[in-house]
Amino acid sequence: MLVVGATIVALLAVLYGSAHRIVMGGFLRLEEHAIQRDAARARDTLLDRVAALSVKSADWAMWDDSYEFLHTRDPAFIESNLQKEALLSLDVNFIAYFDVAGQLVHAKCVVGGTNRPVPESFLTEFAPSEKLLAGRGAPSSVVSGVLPLPEGPLLFAAQSVVNSRGEGPIRGWVLFARYLDRELIEGISSVTHLPLEIFPWDDRALPAAWREEPTSSDGVAATIAQVVDEQTVAGYFQIRDIRGRQALFGRVSEGRSIVAMGEASLRYLLVSLVLLGGGYAFATRLLLNRLVLSRVAALRDGVHRIGRRPDLAAELALSGNDELSDLAADINCMVATLSRTQNQLRSAGQLAEEANRTKSEFLANMSHEIRTPMTAILGFTDLLRDPGLSAAERGNHVDVIRRNGEHLLAVINDILDLSKIEAGRMSVERIGTPLVQIVEEVVSLLRVRATEKKLRLETEWTFPLPRTIQTDPVRLRQVLMNLIGNAVKFTQRGTVTVRTVLDLTSEWPRIAIDVTDTGIGMTAAEVSRLFQAFSQADGSTTRHFGGTGLGLVISRRLAEMLGGSIEVSSTPGAGSTFRLLIDPGSLEGAAMIRGESGLAQPSEVATAPQVVDLSGRRVLLAEDGPDNQRLIGFVLRKAGAEVELADHGEEARELALRYWREGRPFDVVLMDMQMPRMDGYTATRLLRDEGYPAPILALTAHAMSGDRDKCLAAGCDDYATKPIDRPRLLALVAHWASVDGAARQDAHAPPSPSESSR
Repeated sequence: MLVVGATIVALLAVLYGSAHRIVMGGFLRLEEHAIQRDAARARDTLLDRVAALSVKSADWAMWDDSYEFLHTRDPAFIESNLQKEALLSLDVNFIAYFDVAGQLVHAKCVVGGTNRPVPESFLTEFAPSEKLLAGRGAPSSVVSGVLPLPEGPLLFAAQSVVNSRGEGPIRGWVLFARYLDRELIEGISSVTHLPLEIFPWDDRALPAAWREEPTSSDGVAATIAQVVDEQTVAGYFQIRDIRGRQALFGRVSEGRSIVAMGEASLRYLLVSLVLLGGGYAFATRLLLNRLVLSRVAALRDGVHRIGRRPDLAAELALSGNDELSDLAADINCMVATLSRTQNQLRSAGQLAEEANRTKSEFLANMSHEIRTPMTAILGFTDLLRDPGLSAAERGNHVDVIRRNGEHLLAVINDILDLSKIEAGRMSVERIGTPLVQIVEEVVSLLRVRATEKKLRLETEWTFPLPRTIQTDPVRLRQVLMNLIGNAVKFTQRGTVTVRTVLDLTSEWPRIAIDVTDTGIGMTAAEVSRLFQAFSQADGSTTRHFGGTGLGLVISRRLAEMLGGSIEVSSTPGAGSTFRLLIDPGSLEGAAMIRGESGLAQPSEVATAPQVVDLSGRRVLLAEDGPDNQRLIGFVLRKAGAEVELADHGEEARELALRYWREGRPFDVVLMDMQMPRMDGYTATRLLRDEGYPAPILALTAHAMSGDRDKCLAAGCDDYATKPIDRPRLLALVAHWASVDGAARQDAHAPPSPSESSR
């Protein structure tokens, strides 16, 4: 109720404020219009007096006696017509005759019922030099207006004298004039019932608005209104003289009865609003208590009852057909939803526990996959210390260490590939790719492993097939290696078959490669978990066969990036079929293979390692790890290179610059990018800034997407990753050692496919 009361008071205040502004604004405008209208009425009445003088002068101007008098100057006309009584009856102060040249013929002045001499100021105003009358052309032309004289302002009208038929020639002018004195002003006030006052233009009562800029260019100015005080408002009007100059202004003053009416109306409105607000508050209190408050209390009690029940089984019972009953129904729905959500949370908690358990199993499996090869590497490394080993045993131990190192590197690469895919940083390219050759090369690589397990690894072709498709050969080879490798790994006896077909049953052509095995197979539940990053089809299977379980996750993501997917069908104990679908690009005009005779022979998978001779080549190796210094230095020296070592980037920069300036520059600088004191990025950038011309090759363990571009942007010419690939490293050094410094910018070798895949 306090809120309702405060709201009503605020509304009343707003209503009263708005009404005060609107109503009083209207009354003030009405007052302004009324006083301006009264001022205009007084002004018009004053101008009517000028018009009356014009009418009187017109009667005398078209009188034959006046016409004859200006011709003969007969004194009898003056004695008969221009006496005091005539002026009094006409209610004028001056009657004057002027000839056509503007010369005064005769003038009569009566003021206060007494003959007076004609003021010099009057004669001066109508002298020929003033040209107010002389030369004003046509018959019946009239000159009227106001003239401010020292004796007082004068209303006058002058008209050309013609005969009674209104014909000329004009023989002169007759002028009637009347002082704008108190008697005339009071007469105007009596007629208009307005308290009129007339002031000269320089009077201090002149409104401030007119002191700066008068508002009219004709004989009559616009009116304005001005509040004098709280009880009085005045309307003002301007009057210009016959020459258009500001001469007089009038003022009409009235009481502010209109504003008083407005204030009375506001008081009545305020009383009405207060009574209305009080009645509304009382009625609101009754209605709120009956229709809302009592029912809200019942609703509150019902909600309290629900809150005390842990199973959320209670419901609200609130009858009616209004918002509160709807609210009760909504609360019941919300309680039901909360109950369902509670059950879902229990289920989600169980799923979270299962996911956490799955993740723990994955991490345990990953730990196993990393520790197992590390155990072999460390163990066989210790065995190599035995001086009694034969050459054959020593070679076997080295082969075990290398095989487990390669396995460990494959695990790391899988993790890196998955992280790049999850981060959206994995990219694929579309280039012309020989489909059959890629499939045959992968099968040839894995046939040795299948032969070791006494399995048959076969290929089948369904023709026609495109000779070349548009795809990424590196990623296609990676997916096929994983699918066929898994089939070989999980098959104990029988056959692994790789079938390739051009699928034309969908909306657009797709290449389908089926990898079918006769292995252990999987259940539907195991298949549903097959492509989850942290889930294994079967933990016991994983422990039996090994592996991280990431290969299929990566393969499916890569297949989607190649415009296709991977589909799986499997029967426990009978084997599985993995179908790889990829987009071959446009096949319009593509060469097709129609039969076995058109199959291209697979390229040699394993080639003899190329012998690289670095004799006479000088290499600066910047590497902070002593073991890597020894390893890489050994590889380079064995190839015949002369190697200089630097422990950090600052030392590498000093050595490179010193030998260059001595005229004995290094053929190649191998720059590790992560070193203490000064890293390889900074050292390379500083060397390039000082104009160092020799090739600089980045050597880094960072193998994420974008690392190669970062190294090249720092000024390196090429990029190699750790652990080092000995043949590639030697080939890279040999290539850049043979590049002339002037042509270095145009000799950048593109990264090899294997490097791009990292």
